[in-house]
Amino acid sequence: MDNRPIKRIQCAGITPAKCLSVMVMLLALFNPAQAATPIQFDSWNVNNGNIDVTAACLQAISCKPLVSENGFLQQIVDTVDGKFIHSIVTDFGVSGNPVDLEFQSETFIPFDARAKGFNNDRKWALDAKTVVRSMADGFENAFMMDADPYTDNNGNQLDIMNFNLAQTLNNSDMTSHFDYTKNQVFGFPDPINNSEAYMLDIDQDILLANGTTITGLPTTPDFVATQRYANSKRSGWAGDISTGELIYDPFSTAGSLTLPDDLSGTSTTSWSDGEAIETHWVAQIDNQGSFSTPLNYQAISTASGLFDDYTMQADTTTPIDPFDWDPAFGPAPASLQ
Repeated sequence: MDNRPIKRIQCAGITPAKCLSVMVMLLALFNPAQAATPIQFDSWNVNNGNIDVTAACLQAISCKPLVSENGFLQQIVDTVDGKFIHSIVTDFGVSGNPVDLEFQSETFIPFDARAKGFNNDRKWALDAKTVVRSMADGFENAFMMDADPYTDNNGNQLDIMNFNLAQTLNNSDMTSHFDYTKNQVFGFPDPINNSEAYMLDIDQDILLANGTTITGLPTTPDFVATQRYANSKRSGWAGDISTGELIYDPFSTAGSLTLPDDLSGTSTTSWSDGEAIETHWVAQIDNQGSFSTPLNYQAISTASGLFDDYTMQADTTTPIDPFDWDPAFGPAPASLQ
């Protein structure tokens, strides 16, 4: 029997299109709630490789240094949530705050995860953050992980895990955003009660500048082309223990959407809480001297099928702007804002 508590999000009293718009906007901002770190990440700085954790220790009951080397520090922090091994790694000889460094890694590992009753050896806990960035190239890659053991009201010893990978590239030729989040709850005696949820957001804006040589494309001096692409996916129910109780939130909330249809006039698709849902948007326009082909494609797919809206226009007196976002698909992607 599934005794998991459920928390639902509803779209009552608003139009289907607005429901999807609100849903996409909220999910774009939503990250799965995780157990808070004992000390806030990035509460430190470094000077010529010497790591200063004064700001971190102000959030603790006490700090006890273990190892300190150039670009590395490890200490025991005693907090209201227990004792943790706090480790920081960065490059040799660097100076600055964490947000300015090209590499940083920070972890919190609790002393007493199993002492609290988590007697299965696979039960463990960890808060970790690693960032690699290149300021010159406009690149940043950040990985965060939160793993927490949890015993529910029925005595089930569970693992709650959250992963997040975010990547950004911003230069003269491309703006790109990638964000992937995964949530898992497992350890139930009946595996059918285990859960997995994920969300994915990809957004790219590409410019092919004058004189660009690409196979199959013109190379005339005045050639310019730009393309934007956005893709979002949501699926499943995410476990949340931030309140001390295990509750679930859907990464995709129930809703429906009506779109134009060349055959029947309109088509409506709907989906339930937690159902896999995916949206696509691609637009491009080019200037090849005497010929231009704007294109705009937007789509939403659910378990019941694919529903889309497509426009393409070549050499007309009133060209369609392919970069006009259809609000029926929710808020515009980051590259349009």
